[in-house]
Amino acid sequence: MRIMHKAKLSEVPLPASMKQRDNLITWLIDSLNLSRHRSQESDMTTTPIHQLLSKHILAHPKKSWDAKELASELDVSYPAMNHHLVRLCESGIMSFSDESKGWRRYFLRGMSIDFGIEFFCNQAKQITSEKFEFIEEKWSRKNTQMRIEMPEHDPLSLVIKIVESRPLMNQDMSDLTQWMDDLGLLGDRPGKEILPDSPSAKIFSAMLQRNEPLSVDEAAIMCGIDKPKAGRILEKFRPSGIVEKVERTDRLATSIWSAITQQYGRRGPEWLQKKGGFNRYLNDSAQTLILGRLNNNDLNPEDIEGIISDLNLEESRLLLNLLGGRIPHGYRLAAHDYNALKSRVDQRLERTLERLRRVGKLLAEA
Repeated sequence: MRIMHKAKLSEVPLPASMKQRDNLITWLIDSLNLSRHRSQESDMTTTPIHQLLSKHILAHPKKSWDAKELASELDVSYPAMNHHLVRLCESGIMSFSDESKGWRRYFLRGMSIDFGIEFFCNQAKQITSEKFEFIEEKWSRKNTQMRIEMPEHDPLSLVIKIVESRPLMNQDMSDLTQWMDDLGLLGDRPGKEILPDSPSAKIFSAMLQRNEPLSVDEAAIMCGIDKPKAGRILEKFRPSGIVEKVERTDRLATSIWSAITQQYGRRGPEWLQKKGGFNRYLNDSAQTLILGRLNNNDLNPEDIEGIISDLNLEESRLLLNLLGGRIPHGYRLAAHDYNALKSRVDQRLERTLERLRRVGKLLAEA
């Protein structure tokens, strides 16, 4: 009998001091999310999971333990101690044996923390690779780029769940929503988002087929929900590295057109020329064309598209900013094809796993 592999991995900066054992243990707890309630002000060294690792598991790597014994020594309840040990076993760092026909005896895999972490890393890479095979057949997005491609401005640190593949375990969910939950795309408490027809499932299914980025307002209309909820759903997709948030440069001309028409109605042509950036970024013929069409009420985004084609992206951004507008953002799969997305996530995962291996070796030496 074994516990199903299930863990949550977070990309955490290495501690400032790599020589202090307590710092390394705290970093390990944070990276593997072994403590549900993490407070920046609290002293992590006094928490049960830190004490368990520091004074028992890592201090005596070749010893086995039972939950009742550890609960007594650390003065915590048996259910709480059992929870911590099960989490460690689910990650693969620890295992257990019930050969004594009594309490389970828990121990480090390979009787060393660096071996246990290496086992976790191997499992994480294998499971993640298998997971991506699921969406390969569902992928229909084409290798279509926007006219101006901009990388994600502020990518989030990687946070990804690693749950081994299994048959559909709950008839209230679908293969897709179970897959999304296994990778953490539904957050820690998915609730009704686990249902096959949930907004999360509809939005992600659309992204597997959609070439251009999906804006929050488009997602809200698609699912019949309010924009804040659509925004929260899309933001939950990002930490996994599967979805990115990018500037919708395909809407740049439309955004400038909208800002120009609004400011023309509010402040008039003189403001557009002096404070709205016309004199700074547009030549005389472009200004004459825009103002003439504004006066005749027939300016359209296609006119702006032709005019800003002579500007670089930064100049277009600044013009939009002076006009009081802003470039919209959208969400899309983080690569243009399945293989590129898998490679992207693999690279980010490997970077985090290398940190784990490094900390594991330092803890073994300590």
